[in-house]
Amino acid sequence: MKDKIYIEGLLRHDKKILENIYKNFSKRIEIHIVKNGGTVEDARDTFQDALMVIYNKSQSKDFELTSQFYTYLFGIVRFIWIRKSQRSHH
Repeated sequence: MKDKIYIEGLLRHDKKILENIYKNFSKRIEIHIVKNGGTVEDARDTFQDALMVIYNKSQSKDFELTSQFYTYLFGIVRFIWIRKSQRSHH
């Protein structure tokens, strides 16, 4: 699966891969967050948080990317955003 290059790049702290991830995926994440009541800043924070989750999870020797990278990233972003939204409404 070609999307594994994103995981490998994250693990190596590869600047080109990180730039590629931001270029390819951050705008779609931003649109989703803003459409769901967040700000551009919320989107940036959530995107960064999701990348950290992926980085931490991918350090496990048991980790295996079984979907497209964006699908995995979006699922994590969605989960993080729902939790942040719930906290801000309480």
